[in-house]
Amino acid sequence: MSDPSAALRLQLERLRDSYLAHLHEAVAGIEITWGEICAGPWDVARALALERLTHNVAGSAGVFGFSTVTRCAHDLELCLEALRQRGPDHHPHYCRQVTALLRALRRSLDDPGGSRPSAGILTPDEPAGGQDDREAHSG
Repeated sequence: MSDPSAALRLQLERLRDSYLAHLHEAVAGIEITWGEICAGPWDVARALALERLTHNVAGSAGVFGFSTVTRCAHDLELCLEALRQRGPDHHPHYCRQVTALLRALRRSLDDPGGSRPSAGILTPDEPAGGQDDREAHSG
């Protein structure tokens, strides 16, 4: 007789692995949409769609215990929300910040549930003013 809890753990691990593959695709979609926003005229509908994609990643990653991904996606979502609310005149101001936060989100996929902080969040042993911190909060 097999252990039902072991079978459940295996099934959950498979779901988690499958979702991680989906996360890579979702983040690629976010990057593509951001590239389209940067390349073209301001499009509030596209900005809202990007914000929604990022919101979905932030929420769904948490369900699978991918806390690093959740933090990074949430930071990005807040920045995108501020950009959308302020409109096209502020687009250049946010471009570097969004790009840095996107890089942090992409890197978070390497350690999705780990302890790596998102851009702008320092651990006690991390020196202030690191490269990602400067890029994410410059403006």
